[in-house]
Amino acid sequence: MRNSPKIIYLHIGSPKTGSSFIQSSLANAEKTLADHKIHYPIDETESEKARNGLITSGNFYPKPGAFTALIERGRQSDLPGWLISSESIFQLLVREGSGFLDRISAECPDAEIKTLVYLRDPVDHVVSGYQQRVKRGGFTGTLADFMQSYRYPSETKTVLRQLRKCGADTTVLNYTRHKKNLLATFENWLGLVSGSLPRPPVNNINRSLTNSELKLQLIFNAHFGGLARRFVSDPLCHALPDIKSETPPLSRDELTVFLERMHSEMEDPEYLELVPAEEHPRPGEAEDYIARFSNENRDDQFVFSADQIHAVAEALSDELKRYEKRAGLSTAPAGTEPENSDENRSIFIKALWLSEQDDRAFDSAGSRALAFNEERKEAAEKADMALGALRSKGFVLKQSA
Repeated sequence: MRNSPKIIYLHIGSPKTGSSFIQSSLANAEKTLADHKIHYPIDETESEKARNGLITSGNFYPKPGAFTALIERGRQSDLPGWLISSESIFQLLVREGSGFLDRISAECPDAEIKTLVYLRDPVDHVVSGYQQRVKRGGFTGTLADFMQSYRYPSETKTVLRQLRKCGADTTVLNYTRHKKNLLATFENWLGLVSGSLPRPPVNNINRSLTNSELKLQLIFNAHFGGLARRFVSDPLCHALPDIKSETPPLSRDELTVFLERMHSEMEDPEYLELVPAEEHPRPGEAEDYIARFSNENRDDQFVFSADQIHAVAEALSDELKRYEKRAGLSTAPAGTEPENSDENRSIFIKALWLSEQDDRAFDSAGSRALAFNEERKEAAEKADMALGALRSKGFVLKQSA
């Protein structure tokens, strides 16, 4: 008989509410959780990253085969409780309705579902969300642009409706109010004694950027899209987690318009009914926040430390070397390089990047490249065209060892 849990704990975010911090603690507490009859079914590669304080997606990221793999990992244990932590589930419930919950219920029909949802005061949330979209989503707009697409009050209603419909026992907490004792709130939700969950080795996981770092990421995003995170924000956040982030520029008028909309959406009767009053996010007034936002937006001034420059340069160099090795690209012997070899190399790298944009050829943590997917004919054809163009220009191509 297949192992099936009696209770499933779902921690679903929302995004930018300390999920990476919590998930690092969970990865370092797998034995402690097991001692309390809770199985945290996480892939070993992701677990190692989380244990070391790197950015991960918890133990579930919605990609082909991920749900089946999650259930299979869960069934490897006969513990009565499963813990699933992924803020991606919040977005799945927004985009796809109850599909994820229905699949959980179908696989584990006798399991009780307990859900934890963290919300956040909207100004802090939208600034952090903007940073994340620039860092890892390829966004190229301003904070004011991003604010126009901020829909978390309505999305929160959608998610809480779905959880209520499926009969989940749902806890809603305000991250802004509990940030300083976040692990304690998580322990309380799981029924653990205080101190069961260790602090991660890094205090600030997935930090936000300084304004100069943010400008640099925006420029790279304009050329390379979301993959630019691999040689700007990812190395900066991993190598230098303790650098203090900064708040991007925003005018008083832009802030006022945003807050007026937040007040309207958060005073909606259904929102007030679904979100406990004591955990209700606070919009506030423009005067409460305007001092945080600098009106100086000097695009010609960038301030970086030597450590920041080194982190980006090292990551960018490693990225280019990795692409060359993967493609089997080799220049001719010294002194016999074809003309414009640097230009040709640049053309090749860009062509290879473009060929993989649609293929999503990197995993969720951006930690390793995947081999070309033979099933993606169009991507392969683009790469072949790039290689053919280089051969015609005198490059020598050889197979990697």
